[in-house]
Amino acid sequence: MRDYQFYVTDDRYDVPSLMFVTVRDPCRAHRIAERILHEPHHHAVEVWERERQLFTLSEAARQGAEP
Repeated sequence: MRDYQFYVTDDRYDVPSLMFVTVRDPCRAHRIAERILHEPHHHAVEVWERERQLFTLSEAARQGAEP
């Protein structure tokens, strides 16, 4: 199991919320981040492993990808 840090941008707060998630691999972390992003008020999720940023999911990127 691997530990990840999720920084969630939420329009109700001035700073991102920090969540700790322990899962088997980055693919699972990505699926969890997608679910978090779809929750109300959430606009972006940065996923880090130790001191390395793996990826960022954002509402703006998702909307831009829609036809």
